[in-house]
Amino acid sequence: MTLVEVLVGAVTLALCAAPILGSVSWMRLRAAETTTQGLVTNALAEQISLVQSLGRATALSAGTTKTSQSLGGGVTLAITRTVASIAGKPRLYDVRVDGAWTARAGGGARSLTLETYVFSPDN
Repeated sequence: MTLVEVLVGAVTLALCAAPILGSVSWMRLRAAETTTQGLVTNALAEQISLVQSLGRATALSAGTTKTSQSLGGGVTLAITRTVASIAGKPRLYDVRVDGAWTARAGGGARSLTLETYVFSPDN
C-alpha cells in the first residue's frame, strides 16, 4: 500500500464521516430543544395548578402576574399569568399562562401558552 492510497482512503473516510457527525450534532440540538420545551410545559402547568389550588381555597381575583424562572442551561422563562372573570359566570375564571424563552438551539425566540377554566367557590 502506497502513501497515495492511504491518503485517498483517509480523505474518503473523512468525506463519509462528515455528514454522520453533522447529523449527530443536529440531533443533539433538537434533543436539547425538546428537553427545554418539556421543562417549559411543566413550569406553565405548575402555574395553572397554583391558580386551581388557590381557586379551591378562596375566591379568585382577576389580574395579571409576571414572573421569571430559570430552567438551567442558561434558559430563563418569562411567565405571564392572566386570570380573567367570565361574563355572566361569577365564579368561573379563564386562566391563561404564557411562557417566552430564547432557544438554546439557534437562539430564536420561542413561546408557549396553556389555558384552562377554573371554578372558584364564593368564600
